[in-house]
Amino acid sequence: MKSSLVLGLMMAFSGPAFAGFGFTNAGPVSSNGPAGNAVNGVLTYNHTGGAFLPGSITLTGDLTPTNAGTWANEARIRITNPAGQTWDSPAFTPTNTWTGVLTIGPSTLSGLAVLNGNSVGTWEFRFFESFDDGGDLLEDSSWTNLNITINDYVPTPPPASTNLGTLLNTSTVYDTPEAFATHLGGALTWYRFTLTGDISNAAGTWLDIDTETSDYDTEIGLYTATGALIASDDDDGSGLQSCLTFGQTTPTRLVTGGLGAAANGRDGSLVAGTYYIAVAGFNATFAADFTVTTTSTNTIGINNLNIRLDLPTGPVTYCTGGTTTNGCVASISATANPSASFAAPCQIDVTNVEGNKSGLIFYSISGQSTVAWNATSFLCVKSPTQRTPTQTSTGSTGLCDGTLVLDWNAYQTANPGAVGNPWSSGDVVQVQAWFRDPPAGKSTNLSNAIEMTYLP
Repeated sequence: MKSSLVLGLMMAFSGPAFAGFGFTNAGPVSSNGPAGNAVNGVLTYNHTGGAFLPGSITLTGDLTPTNAGTWANEARIRITNPAGQTWDSPAFTPTNTWTGVLTIGPSTLSGLAVLNGNSVGTWEFRFFESFDDGGDLLEDSSWTNLNITINDYVPTPPPASTNLGTLLNTSTVYDTPEAFATHLGGALTWYRFTLTGDISNAAGTWLDIDTETSDYDTEIGLYTATGALIASDDDDGSGLQSCLTFGQTTPTRLVTGGLGAAANGRDGSLVAGTYYIAVAGFNATFAADFTVTTTSTNTIGINNLNIRLDLPTGPVTYCTGGTTTNGCVASISATANPSASFAAPCQIDVTNVEGNKSGLIFYSISGQSTVAWNATSFLCVKSPTQRTPTQTSTGSTGLCDGTLVLDWNAYQTANPGAVGNPWSSGDVVQVQAWFRDPPAGKSTNLSNAIEMTYLP
């Protein structure tokens, strides 16, 4: 029988104060129409406990068909958090057609970490059909004896993987990848790598991952270090090969002789950090929390994983240095990007400073800026900033032969409470120099700036 009393009806519940929440509802609750339709059955829950990050939903309930043509695996739920973010569930059961009462669960589905906004307040649960068999006037199915729990997000430990290391620009030829790995057979193999900077169209940087020259049907998926699925691909490469492409959209890139889609950044942007690549044989599915399944039984195929990259490997210079009273334009540089493990030296040098002037080097972890300082200088780092000790430039008064020098590693070691400390691989820092110039505006001048990205 059509449960018309619950169509469009909002039922509210108030729950106990704990991270995550659960509730029950005897029903019936109609599962009908596409998501967002007025005929969806709707429940609400007022979460008054502490804020939390949801990770999964666990559902138990009885599902009864009210339209003979409906399938049980078409019954879905759209969850909307108090911030207005939505998540549509996949199927809670693999069952197709059925008769009578089908008891489902407990069925736990992950992927709710995308609902990362405000979690305190009213949550909405909208029951819909992925395929609406009977239209608005003919209900598909009905839920009773519902028990729903929204669980805290628990990060899934990363899978065992081969470390490809920190990716660096070592090749000037696109056909020659920056990182290459190969393995024989295996339905699923994991790799990981680290980026020292952001990949984006705005920055003009790119990262392309492909399986060109492999001799079997591949699929690949890219994950963050916490298990969030970023993108996956089956056949964007040549033939049955796979390709993921991030960052710069034009000009496009293509392996010589490649017959697949040109690499054009279609899979979005990436931030500095560590990533995991799953390489699987067809037919594979990729889901959140490093979840990968495949029907492949490949045991002899050769898989070649290629990673191609255009990302500056050293400190990046930006902004404009001021012109001093004596015509000096101070220039800042670094010998290398710093290492979080102090694996390599990093020295900051400021040249072309007016000689014999008091000055210092300061930095920020809040991003780049371009704010007028005086008639020719700009403040190139955002507040708050960290000052390093005052020093006197070398050279002669009135000449542009002065320098300021900072041993970056020594300063960070001696000042564990300084801004940014302790550092991690992928952290970004903006650095600039300040020095006295009495006739100038504010009686000082500034150099240009550099942005450094921490290596492991």
